[in-house]
Amino acid sequence: MKRSYLLAAVLLVSACSQAPPGPARTIATPDPGTPLVVATESPSISPGPSASLSGELPQLISGTPLPSRFRLWDLSFISHDIGWGLASYSCGGYQCAALFHTTDRWKTWQQQVMPAAYVAQAPDTFTGCRNGAPCIAQVRFANASTGYLFGGDLFITHDGAATWTRETSPLGVIALETVGAMTLRVALCYPTSPPAAPPTACSSYWQELVQAEPVAGGTWRTLSTPALSGIGATILREGAQRIYVINMYGGQAGSKTLITSNDGGSHWQSLTLPCGDDQIRDVAAAAGNQLFFLCFDQSKPFLHQASLDISKDAGLTYGAPLAAPYATQGLVAGSARTIAAVDIIHGVVTSTDAGASWQLTFDPQPPASGYAGAWSLAFEDPLTAHFIYSGTTVWTVTFLR
Repeated sequence: MKRSYLLAAVLLVSACSQAPPGPARTIATPDPGTPLVVATESPSISPGPSASLSGELPQLISGTPLPSRFRLWDLSFISHDIGWGLASYSCGGYQCAALFHTTDRWKTWQQQVMPAAYVAQAPDTFTGCRNGAPCIAQVRFANASTGYLFGGDLFITHDGAATWTRETSPLGVIALETVGAMTLRVALCYPTSPPAAPPTACSSYWQELVQAEPVAGGTWRTLSTPALSGIGATILREGAQRIYVINMYGGQAGSKTLITSNDGGSHWQSLTLPCGDDQIRDVAAAAGNQLFFLCFDQSKPFLHQASLDISKDAGLTYGAPLAAPYATQGLVAGSARTIAAVDIIHGVVTSTDAGASWQLTFDPQPPASGYAGAWSLAFEDPLTAHFIYSGTTVWTVTFLR
């Protein structure tokens, strides 16, 4: 399952654009365990027209929306029915965090206890909420007991969100994923104010460290990896052994890097990235050593700028680029043939033939000025994916066998 610090598939403008003065405020939360919304499963909507692929479209099911004052930012799920949603709500000019839990695949929600924190996307998680006020952007649960709130700051629970502990490390967490019995994170050495020596284990500011800790708890240890460069990172995993860490957000030559391990993080190697000097819109991985890169060449004619580069040998070689829908990003893969992406103009597009053709699977057809965007698209299993639409609702996409 893809997990990225910049996971949102549309540009999210945070209300946390300025640093909250002083330490974090205490934020009251409802008593946990009380369902906020109870509803039956909504019927499938009628999807938009197929872009280029004939045959039946995947099934779409809408979950129950959260109350309108909340906005969902990120999802995490550990089974067919059990998941969590990180949400925010307006509080004094900022966006305060709220955590919701479902045990029936988004039909009902329960608000859970969580620490006082603000929600923000990069770069606010490093520049806007550092003066004692924690900022987070994503949620990840390894199992029913152990979970993480991160994206700048890091909170950890080992009792199913009954209590949370804020990590005191000066490192900022920009990506995190569980890999078997291990949790892997990419931590950033960022400058502090007033200036101070780089944090422990950092040789310089803006250095990225790959670190691991047992899911059951313990101490983070820095892994011996080739150097990462740039300003962001994405962690992808294939099973419990193959791991990719990709930095694709740098704007200068040499600032994009790909490192991989095929033994659960014990040994690493650097690989050559596809896309050349083009922008990398997103990246996804699937079982069978499949690696997908969504590239964007600004110099090409309009509507012909996006392409899909696919590796079938874990990034060693790539086939000829395939044409991809123009306005896509947020790429995810369920298998070698089943992939999906967010169309930032319309909705969600899918392919069941490894990118040879695409179909517009989710097309809400709102007014041009009213498109709220879909994001946090991720596969639960090879045939099932989830995404957030319009900020309050989780949709489930089920592909036909």
